[in-house]
Amino acid sequence: MHKNKETRLRTSLYLECGERILIDCGPDIVRQWWDNGLKSVDAVLITHEHGDHYLGLDELVALRRSSSPKDWRPIATYATTAAWETIELRFGYLLEKTLAKKLAIPEEPLPGLQTKVVPFKTYHGPMAKGSVGYVIEDGGKRLMYTSDLLHTEGEEARVGRPNVLVIQSHWLNEPEFNRPSLLSLQRALPMIKAWKPKEKVFL
Repeated sequence: MHKNKETRLRTSLYLECGERILIDCGPDIVRQWWDNGLKSVDAVLITHEHGDHYLGLDELVALRRSSSPKDWRPIATYATTAAWETIELRFGYLLEKTLAKKLAIPEEPLPGLQTKVVPFKTYHGPMAKGSVGYVIEDGGKRLMYTSDLLHTEGEEARVGRPNVLVIQSHWLNEPEFNRPSLLSLQRALPMIKAWKPKEKVFL
């Protein structure tokens, strides 16, 4: 990519619903934050324990420093137990003052949020045992978000029909050997058929 003078940003999703929610917080979060004129966030949802999805968490310290101590509350940060095992090795010092550790348990609504958010299990290879997607419901609308994945471990039928599906699709055609455990468009099509979303966004 660098040889061809190409650049990329790691995907994050920012939502304003019952509260301000950020899904994934990669190393590009500062640029993304300022480019979009964002001011604050109430909750962070981590999809899995790969660095491109959580290495920007320490940048959230700037939010704490720009707030008055009496008004600041640690940001509720949700991840699975397996994902937290990796995240805490690097960013354990952020807990309590900057981040409030919360568990994302598949098939259970995230506690402490006004918005209904339910994680569901996804498979992104043996090095991402804590991988999940999220279904977010607000105002009678349902958004389903998947990050890096290869399949959803049979979750298609349970999740139901979303208004908007955000789905990762790394390859156009399925490679002979899918080493990164990433979804191809060919693999995504049966999932889309099962979920029947009204709108689709491919990552």
